[in-house]
Amino acid sequence: MRSIALILILLIISPVCVSAQSARNQKNTYSQHRISSVKQLGDSLAINQMIILENKNLDAFILDLKKSHIILDKSIKGVPPVVKDFLASFSKDEFSITDPGKDWNCCDGSWDEHLPRRQLISVGADSKLFIITYKTGGIGVVTHLILIRYNNDKIIDFWAGIGRDGLKTTADILKYLVANKNKHWKLNTNIISV
Repeated sequence: MRSIALILILLIISPVCVSAQSARNQKNTYSQHRISSVKQLGDSLAINQMIILENKNLDAFILDLKKSHIILDKSIKGVPPVVKDFLASFSKDEFSITDPGKDWNCCDGSWDEHLPRRQLISVGADSKLFIITYKTGGIGVVTHLILIRYNNDKIIDFWAGIGRDGLKTTADILKYLVANKNKHWKLNTNIISV
């Protein structure tokens, strides 16, 4: 009798689980990036900076953003491990970043080696696409925007550029990218900085 009840429960639950998985898969159906700034070389990744600086892979990210259902958040806790490791590989400080409103090394005047170099503005991800906007300090405050295409264990594509204040939703980011993608030095200068 118990086994029949267990089988009935499994039969009722199984379609719900399959339906939820199918919905997740449909939301995350992105096209293959034809031009990628990332190339796997053995155990390490090589980044083609010219692809990023010339925005050659940006159109693919714009299409991904148009298809995405990502909601941006204000907490760094949800960064996928593969993305966190990738970003940490670019900086001497392991991509130190804090949530909005917390202390960080903002601008000239006082520098504390124990504080993060970056302050999060917003972050969001689904199973294939990652977005982050954040500030760095120095002689002024710069807003950065990073887009990453990934799977569970590897980075597929990467784009980094300069953002602006007010990029609070994926729609804001999409509008900003589309409006500025063809303007010389609007989204990138001659250097990639994370």
